[in-house]
Amino acid sequence: MLRFFTVVIVAVSLGGFSHASDGSNEVITFADHIAPIIYENCAVCHRPGGVGPFSLLTFEDVRRRSVQISEVITSRFMPPWKPAEGFGPKFIGERRLREDEIEMINRWVDLEAPPGDLNEAPPPPEFTGEWQLGEPDLILEFAEPYALPAEGMDIYRNFVIPAPVSRKRYVRAMEFLPRSNLAIHHAVLQIDRTPTSREKDVAEPGPGYDGMGIGAAAPPAGQFVGWTPGQRPYQSYPDTAWTLQPGDDVVIQLHMLPRGKTENVSPRIGLYFTDEPPTRSSFVLQMRNYEIDIPAGETDYRFEEVMNIPVEIEVIGVYPHAHYIGKDLGAYAIFPDGSKHWLFRIPDWDFNWQSDYRYVEPLRLPAGSTLHMEYSYDNSSDNFRNPNQPPQRIVSGWRSVDEMGELSIQVLPVKETDLEALKQAQIDYEVERAGGLSRYTYNLGSYFERQGLLEKAGSYYRESIQHDPEFASGHFKLGHVLERQGDTFAAEKSYLSALEHRSELIPPRLGLARIYVQRGRKAEAMKTLQQVLAWEDFHYEARAYIARIHESNDDLDQAIDILEQGISYHQDNPYFRLELGKLLFKSGDHEKAVPHLKFASENEVTSNEPVSQRDASVLKSEALFSLGVIFMKSEEYLSAQSYFSGAVDVMPHHQQALIASAVVATEAEDIALAELRIEQIRNLPEGRRPSKRVLARYSANEKWKSIINERYE
Repeated sequence: MLRFFTVVIVAVSLGGFSHASDGSNEVITFADHIAPIIYENCAVCHRPGGVGPFSLLTFEDVRRRSVQISEVITSRFMPPWKPAEGFGPKFIGERRLREDEIEMINRWVDLEAPPGDLNEAPPPPEFTGEWQLGEPDLILEFAEPYALPAEGMDIYRNFVIPAPVSRKRYVRAMEFLPRSNLAIHHAVLQIDRTPTSREKDVAEPGPGYDGMGIGAAAPPAGQFVGWTPGQRPYQSYPDTAWTLQPGDDVVIQLHMLPRGKTENVSPRIGLYFTDEPPTRSSFVLQMRNYEIDIPAGETDYRFEEVMNIPVEIEVIGVYPHAHYIGKDLGAYAIFPDGSKHWLFRIPDWDFNWQSDYRYVEPLRLPAGSTLHMEYSYDNSSDNFRNPNQPPQRIVSGWRSVDEMGELSIQVLPVKETDLEALKQAQIDYEVERAGGLSRYTYNLGSYFERQGLLEKAGSYYRESIQHDPEFASGHFKLGHVLERQGDTFAAEKSYLSALEHRSELIPPRLGLARIYVQRGRKAEAMKTLQQVLAWEDFHYEARAYIARIHESNDDLDQAIDILEQGISYHQDNPYFRLELGKLLFKSGDHEKAVPHLKFASENEVTSNEPVSQRDASVLKSEALFSLGVIFMKSEEYLSAQSYFSGAVDVMPHHQQALIASAVVATEAEDIALAELRIEQIRNLPEGRRPSKRVLARYSANEKWKSIINERYE
């Protein structure tokens, strides 16, 4: 993540440099002129325990980095404040330096940073303890730290914290202490009043559960509560405190970036209460574009979204969001009289310094206004923030290397009775951009299906079909939900309905093939899948399913052959290479299996579809485990242990890898490692923990049996 570090390195090499003098003979000193600017604009981050990489609370701190400071403020890289002046109302906590303040610091640097009378300098700001807002009324923490892997893709993980309150509380503020500043890109707080998040947490090993989808959790009503580096603590607009009730779960979603070493992530979340219940209803309007498709080399890709506002509202804050190649982000309102009023504009978007922004005074919009969201993107090599050099095509997606275009706008209806009309305006916007009610309800179903809320997803898919009985995708998705719920007869009917309306659709054919295999109708499944390959010879899933049918018939040669026929299409697909490698291993051809398995263990999934960290970890750990078994069979125990340990590092609850690592350690007389693995096996979740009798069968080694008897209960 690029922040101050890059500029610091550049600035060190610059040495001293001078600025044009205005001829003034005034002596600029730290005590009289510079300290107030630094303390007001820089110290909140650059202090002990802050997110800045060093402190700027003393004269020596500032003098030592004076040249660097001059360079980064002149370029306006620092302070990190992105909204442009003059494009909307003033924001709370603006960190923008005035031109005269920049010139003051530059003149001070030219004068070789004189201290002045430090006894007369203003005292540095005090940061009592860890918390900027003082001691919280309630501090929330993870039950155990999360071990962020050293390598890999962006990780989105959701951590569930039961709210320890015995009565309804009104929350006026939230402060987030990352305690691992550079590992966490941003954090979002949501509330779940169902057991869904808790159940997801229990179902996955380790603290939290994976993915962008946060399930049944939702932002506190009318709020967007989050944290980004350098952001001031979140405080609710007056009279809009949000509620926390007994039985609520607080869900903290962290976007984390592996940094080359394993790190323990364990932030603290401070909540501040008020006894005053909310008397005004805030609401978050959301505008978005999920159909982004930017060719490589495009310097100015643009889109516009428009929302009609039927009632009088007050805008109190905005939260824009894009990824690395975002260029110029802005939003404005057009009043009924045709006048244009900016909400914000960020002409030099920086993903690393995204934030939400709140107005000092609300911006009032009359009924009949329209909100306009205009974003542009630069996917050229001239964009130094472009993650791809040379540039590549970029489409919508959840990963940071994909793109997004989102804008949340926090508003208050001027009349409380207009809240429902405001909510309807949001629905009208969603329906219009989806292309009608059928597509809108279909999109809702798809969202809830991704969260694992199948009952709710199915109800929306049914509604989608009711709006348009010939909507083939609605029939297919309903069938997919029914199949996941175990109702294969109803699923089959929905799949056939989808094909009745669109016979060329491939996904329902794959669903039918799965059902046919489950019922033992392999010939019908094979015929269905072969039709798919006849249309699309490059189709990965159809080829993989055919291979599995051959494997289930004990025809490994045919299974391997069908995969090898597709290798030219899928040689860069780790899932495909794992599938082929495991079949070759099973057939006894270890020499050919190894390169496929190594590829799967060493390469990331490059699909534009969101891939959860858990899915990627399962892929890598299975490849590493299979490699370990190959080398164990050839009695190359050192290599085998390396792969088994790698599988455990990626998936700490991989039962078979833990056992194999323990067995190999025993054979190599590494008793300390064997005992460590036995302890890890003992701590596996219930249902994954093997019995002592089962463990004893894995090796005839007497030391193994001794360790089991002594260490395993």
